[in-house]
Amino acid sequence: MPISESEANKIFDVCDANKDGNVTKLELLKGLTNYFQKSISVEAATDIFMGLDDNKDDKITRDEFLNQLCRKLNRREAFDKAFNEMDKNRDGTLSRAEVTTACRQCGCSDAEIDDMIKSIDKDGDGNISKKEFMTLV
Repeated sequence: MPISESEANKIFDVCDANKDGNVTKLELLKGLTNYFQKSISVEAATDIFMGLDDNKDDKITRDEFLNQLCRKLNRREAFDKAFNEMDKNRDGTLSRAEVTTACRQCGCSDAEIDDMIKSIDKDGDGNISKKEFMTLV
């Protein structure tokens, strides 16, 4: 479920503990844990922080937070839509045939398609699950 701009602002406010207009890594970790009432690992918080800190100055401004979050959500929605369009039989996975059909439209060769499937298909079952596909986002 996408996060609205209003909710993103609320999350930023919770994370900005000292109300200086910036969020540090520690503030992000504590704020996300607080907001979602769920423990978040230091590694996950660091990954999120690095993805949101657009200018890499070790702090996230409200603008960075909102811009990056919206951009990532839009990208995630686009990938979700692309997966659903490629999944012709609606079984929740992309077969080699479904991937090939989509990739042929972009001019990919068999070797490129094989390489792509191998790099995305982490469980090695020959299909690409939605979870595997969404790791590309």
